[in-house]
Amino acid sequence: MFHKTLTMAAVVALAAVPAVAQTFRAENRVDVTPALNNVFQISSGGDYGARGMWCAASD
Repeated sequence: MFHKTLTMAAVVALAAVPAVAQTFRAENRVDVTPALNNVFQISSGGDYGARGMWCAASD
């Protein structure tokens, strides 16, 4: 019984931890990289320029 309770507590604790953000590739193949405090960074718009950067940000 103790083992089952301990396992359930571990599952609940891990579920409460936010996932680590990873680089996301938008539909136009522009990379969106997470930064601190819910901020993200787009390094370049590829062949699309500023329009590609805004589209990647909206994805």
